[in-house]
Amino acid sequence: MFISQIDQLKLIDAALETFNLLLVSTLISLPIGTLLGMMFALYEKKVFHQFKSLVHILSILVSIIRSIPFVLLMVIIIPTSFDLFGTSIGFIPSIMALSLIGIATLARLVEQAIIDMNPMIIDIAHTMGASKYQLFKEFIFVEARSSIILAFTSFLVSLLAYSSVVYIIGGGGLGYTAIQ
Repeated sequence: MFISQIDQLKLIDAALETFNLLLVSTLISLPIGTLLGMMFALYEKKVFHQFKSLVHILSILVSIIRSIPFVLLMVIIIPTSFDLFGTSIGFIPSIMALSLIGIATLARLVEQAIIDMNPMIIDIAHTMGASKYQLFKEFIFVEARSSIILAFTSFLVSLLAYSSVVYIIGGGGLGYTAIQ
């Protein structure tokens, strides 16, 4: 069975819409989710203990966001999107939903990657007199690098899966084209 030129163009447009959704939501989710995950893990390892209440509140929020089914999360975001941006369907609410779930997912993946590293690494860094910056750069990133890269890959695959559902709120993309 051959695909007509019109269908090929629709498929290309849908792929570009999906790429656009993934690009923007990744650019929002990646830095925030990574920082939150590091903060949660380092708090757990007793390195980052100055902001105890903030870490607990953010951790609860991340757990709540991750536990809400994505379709329901999109519906919950509609009024917020309308209040902030004047639209309840389309690209903006889709980005908001993808970014929220992306931040929550990546935060937990990065947290797990750092928690799983050898606990002696932090003790060695403290013994050597490493500053917090050196602890991050020279010890944690070096030790947990492969696990963090795996976390980023899993995050991108999850975000791609979530992006196939945003057609429900007018996000378009490959999910919308597949339903048509």
